[in-house]
Amino acid sequence: MVNLSTVKNEFGKFGNLLEKTHKKIQEAGNVIEEAITKTHTIEKKFDKVNKIPGIETEKEMIELPEKI
Repeated sequence: MVNLSTVKNEFGKFGNLLEKTHKKIQEAGNVIEEAITKTHTIEKKFDKVNKIPGIETEKEMIELPEKI
């Protein structure tokens, strides 16, 4: 026979686990937002470099191997 207080205790533990999981997901979301912001910053800098006279293609700026 299952005791009601045991079920209540387990449900409380489950609630705590959900809260921890939610916090970690929020933290991951924050890191993703930071990465997106950084990506936009880098893209703007690339756009400025592409506008430099004499640089016609991206390949002229940096020679990358075919396979990385």
